[in-house]
Formats: sequence, C-alpha cells, structure tokens
Amino acid sequence: MPNIFPFLTRLGAAAALLAIGASCAPEVAVEPAYVRIDGMALDPVESSQNGSRSSKISTVWVQLPNGTLAGAFSLPCSFPVLLDEGFHTIKLYPGVNTNGMAAFRSQYDFYQEVSVGANFKPGEETVLKSPGDSVVWTQYDEGVTVSVLEDFEGAGFGFEPVSTSDTFWVRTFRPDLVFTPPSNENNSASGWVRLGPDGAWFEVWSADAFELPKGGKNVYVELNYKTTVPFTVGVYAYRPSGIEQKPTATVLPKDEWNKIYINLMTEVSGTPDAESFKLFIGSKKSVANGKTDSIFLDNIKLVYRP
Repeated sequence: MPNIFPFLTRLGAAAALLAIGASCAPEVAVEPAYVRIDGMALDPVESSQNGSRSSKISTVWVQLPNGTLAGAFSLPCSFPVLLDEGFHTIKLYPGVNTNGMAAFRSQYDFYQEVSVGANFKPGEETVLKSPGDSVVWTQYDEGVTVSVLEDFEGAGFGFEPVSTSDTFWVRTFRPDLVFTPPSNENNSASGWVRLGPDGAWFEVWSADAFELPKGGKNVYVELNYKTTVPFTVGVYAYRPSGIEQKPTATVLPKDEWNKIYINLMTEVSGTPDAESFKLFIGSKKSVANGKTDSIFLDNIKLVYRP
C-alpha cells in the first residue's frame, strides 16, 4: 500500500499557508466621497414676512441617509462621508453661537432642518447649495413666533426709554452708519445711541409685554449691532411681588456690523410666577473717557415657540 502520509502532510502545509496568506492579505480601503458646504442662510422669499433675513449660521449638524450623525462642522466646511456612488439625501441642521460665544454652539431649533439631495462619487467633492445660490437656504420653522420689535423703518419706535435713562436712540439714515442688509433687501435706517464723553445712561424696554414660554423652552433675541462700548440685553419680569430686572448677556464692542442670538431661557424659566416680560437693552457709561461712544442697532426680534 502506498504511503500517503507525505502527500497529506504536504496538503496540510499548503492549506495552512493559504490560511496564513488569507489572514495577512491587506484589506481593500473604501474611498470616501467629500461634501462641501460654503454656508447657510435664510431663504430670501420664505423668510421675508419675518423681517430682515439677516442671519449668522455658524455651524451645521449633518445627518447621513442611514440616520447616523456625520458630525457638527463650523461653516464653511468640507468633510468625508462613506456613501455608495449615486444619489443620496443628507439632512442639515443649522446652528448658531448662543450669546455670541463660539464655545456655546447649539442647534437653532427655530430654523428648519434642510434635506439636500445630490449625486455622490467616491474620491470626488460634492457641493451642497440651494438653486441659484452658493449656500444652502433654510427658513423659520412652522409654529415659531417671530416678533419684529424694532427695525427702525416705521414712524414710531417699539421701545421706550426707562425712567432712569438720560439717553435715547435716534434713527440714522447715513449710508456709512446704516446696517447693510443681505442682497435684494432694503434697509434705509438703523438706530443710533450716542453716549457723551462725560458719561451717560442708556436703557430702553419694549413697549409691549410678552407672555413667554417657560419650563426650559428656548426664547431668543436676535439683533444686528455694532458698538464701541458693551451693552446688556435681558428682561424685566412682571411678578406678583413687583417688576424684577434680569440681565442675560453683555454684548462686547464690535467695529463692524454683527448678528447675535441671545437665549433668554434661564431668566424666563427661572421666574415661573412671572405673568409677562419686557425686553430691555442698556448701557451705562459711568466713567468719562473724553470721547463720544456709539451703539448701533437694527432688526431686533423676539423668537420663540408658544
């Protein structure tokens, strides 16, 4: 009988070598596709009924078609995604710097999420944008209340000086001072507060009082500004025991026009017995500095979900 053990031995060794070779074979790398988003802004048509469409969307949260979160990215941004070649729809959630602080980025739930469809190909970059623009458009979400408290375009004012204020704003039409609106939007005037070299106290509060949602719900103030001195934004709470002033955020000097989103949630929800609230804006210049300081304001909105 022939000896088959050498053959079996050789066969086993070959099988072992094949197994070793298979385990050591390099994995085939999956090449990602790339997404670029140059920015997000309010839709020029759908948002026109809510005052100026000025916005400052600083961050976008990206959700892939399978429901997973690709991440949160500062705008503009470019990032890789693992998607099969072809058409896919990606969801974008716009976010802002709460109280003007980059460390407090949060999804702005008063702007709608946006679903954007595009063709993706591994190794290539796809730019997400709205038709006819270089950025992606969003709009205020359904059911959101947007109260334009002051845009300085009407005959009167939506704010009044408090009794202790010795300075009030004026309406300026000077082109070099007026807020420059987004394209195709008119803006003829802005508010101008002048604080003299010997000191001054400026403070206004909204002419109307508002019943605002409590229980930890977001309540935002949106405004455009530039200023040479800090100013404070907050609320007056109308409580059964009396009126209580509750500052929220101090806005720091800015040489160029800027947009800020201030969240009043802590002050509003922290006063559960308040019947209503008035928004205030103020700045006290108590030290003479030999120069006249200025605060410029425009497009002051109160935004919340009832």
